[in-house]
Amino acid sequence: MKVRFFGPHLFLSRGGMSSALTAFVGGLERHYDFEYTATQKDGERFFQSWLAGVIYMLKQGKGHYQDSACWFHMGPWLSMLRKFSLALIAKCFRAKCIAHFHSPTLDQYLDSKLGTLFVRLILVPFDQVVVLTPWWKTRLLEVIPHLSVNIVANPIGSELEKIATQRLSAPSRQAPVSCIKVLSMARLVEGKGIELVISSFSLLPKQYELTIAGDGPLKNQLIKQVHDLNLVDRVTFTGWLGNDEKKSILEDSDIFCLPSEYDSFGMVFIEAMSFGLPVIAKGWGPIPDVVTHDVGIAVPADCSSEQLARSLQDIVLNYSAYQQKGPKRVINHYAIENIRHKVEQVLHKD
Repeated sequence: MKVRFFGPHLFLSRGGMSSALTAFVGGLERHYDFEYTATQKDGERFFQSWLAGVIYMLKQGKGHYQDSACWFHMGPWLSMLRKFSLALIAKCFRAKCIAHFHSPTLDQYLDSKLGTLFVRLILVPFDQVVVLTPWWKTRLLEVIPHLSVNIVANPIGSELEKIATQRLSAPSRQAPVSCIKVLSMARLVEGKGIELVISSFSLLPKQYELTIAGDGPLKNQLIKQVHDLNLVDRVTFTGWLGNDEKKSILEDSDIFCLPSEYDSFGMVFIEAMSFGLPVIAKGWGPIPDVVTHDVGIAVPADCSSEQLARSLQDIVLNYSAYQQKGPKRVINHYAIENIRHKVEQVLHKD
C-alpha cells in the first residue's frame, strides 16, 4: 500500500534523540511505498508549505492518491485546519484518510461544545482516527461516539532501542545513598512543573541534588526561585543539551522527575525509562498509561511540593523494585517493529 504522510517539516524533529515523529516516519519508509509532505515550517510566512502541498496534490491528481492511505499528523487548531483541507482533496481522489492526534490541546477542545463541534467538523473527511494511549481513546469516544479510534503509541528510534536493550543486560543500578541525582528535562515553560520540583527540594535532605536541563522563557524566574529557597548549591541549570550531552546526563542521573501538566504522551519519560531511570510524573490524563506503577510514580494531578518530596523519597527507598522495568517496558511497547504492526492494522482497517 502507498502511504502519504502529512506533518511538520522533519528538519524540526531530526535534532533530538526523542524525536518520535522521525522514528515513526523512518519505520514507515522502510516498509511502504512512502511519501512525506511537509505542511508547515517554523518562521514561514503566508502558509507557504501548506499552499505548496495543496498545489502538489492537485497537480498529481487522482491517479497518484487513489488506493493509497493519507496519514495526517494533527497538531493544534491551525494544524487541524491545514490537514482538513488536504484531507478533503485526498478524499476526492479516493484515498483513505487517517487523522493521528498528537497535541494535548485536543483535550481542551473536547471540554467545550464549540470545541467539540470543531473537532467533529475536522474529522468529516477522515476514515480512521489514531490516538497515542487508551486514555485518549476513551476521552474522544466520551464526547464523539461511534468514531473508529485506534491506539498507536509514539515509537522510539533505533538509538533509544539500542540503549534500552543494553540496559536490560547491564547490571542493575545501585540505590543512591550519599548523593541522589534527580533530573528534570524539558522546555522551561508554563505547565512543565519545574517550579514544583524546585519547591519540593526545599523539603528534602541535602544529599538530593537537582539538574534542570533545558531552556525557555521561565528560566530566569526559576533561577530566582532557586536563590530565594537557598538551593543554589543543590540545583544546576545546564541549558539546552545536544544529543550526546543528553545521553551523558541521563546515564549520570538516578531519578527522572517531571510533573508536567502539558503532555499528550511524554516522549521524555520514554527516554528516561530507556536508560533505566525510575520516573516521577504528574498523573493527569494519558500520562499513567505511559508512567505505569512498575516504572515509577504518577503523582496526583493536584500534587503539592510535600507530596512530590515524599514520592522522591519513596523511589529511593524502593529503588531496586524499579530496576530493568523501564527498559523492558520500552522494548515491549515502543519499539518501532511493535508500532509498525499497529500501523498495519490501521492501514488495512475498513
